[in-house]
Amino acid sequence: MLSEKNKENQRGRQNRVVFVFHGSPTKIYREDFENLKEHITKISSKWIKVDFCFIEHQEPSFSDIIEEIDSDEYTNHAFIDPVFIFRAGHMIQDIEPKVMSTKNRYKFFLKPALADREPFADLYSCFIKNYIEKKFGGIDENSAFLFVGRGTSDTYAAGDLYKFSRILWEKIGKKGHMFVSFAEVNNPLPQEVLSTINLEKFDNIFVVPILMFRGYVEKKIAQECRNSIDGKTNIEIIPPIAYAYAENFAKFLIRPYLFPFKHIYTDIK
Repeated sequence: MLSEKNKENQRGRQNRVVFVFHGSPTKIYREDFENLKEHITKISSKWIKVDFCFIEHQEPSFSDIIEEIDSDEYTNHAFIDPVFIFRAGHMIQDIEPKVMSTKNRYKFFLKPALADREPFADLYSCFIKNYIEKKFGGIDENSAFLFVGRGTSDTYAAGDLYKFSRILWEKIGKKGHMFVSFAEVNNPLPQEVLSTINLEKFDNIFVVPILMFRGYVEKKIAQECRNSIDGKTNIEIIPPIAYAYAENFAKFLIRPYLFPFKHIYTDIK
């Protein structure tokens, strides 16, 4: 029989993974999140406790979860996994400072943004390619890809969109032409890009919103692109990955934690 002290020591070896989301007041975002959460929960491991939290609009808040873990003597390690594509506003201003300011800093290991993880580009490009092949039978040379980021005031994150879009296009097969734009904050806007190219020379315009969930920005991108093309050629809006590829995205997020002590994270300094 284990003594009470040994039982407490066993409890002290509990590890946790914290998935951090932006959060949204919109119903459609919350539906996508709940579906993704359900897939993650189904395949999560008994070796680790999984938490879901938000920067804004939804509960529990990221700050509350971090503070609870920081003061919890039975949590050995907490792997903070931001479900953000780029290292921009909330990563820099909210997530990283909060983790750095914890009293028990040794507990926390912070995962980089999704675009900084090579397997995510593999997953995303596979999703785009499979979606197009299933609907159109393949990608021809008379196609154009318009990658659209949300927009950010962070110069480096804006540059990351161009880099990540190029990586996706190359992994898809470098067919046709590629363009990059922003839904808001930055230039060029989608309609500005579409107004400068000869739309009629393309058989298909594939618009790829670099977003994870459906919501206001996704609808804005789709509407503005359709208005700009105005029937001059075929347009296809690739849906957000967490909505249309939820099961595979969930596997990507949770698999590193399915077995104990099999995955090492680089801690922020």
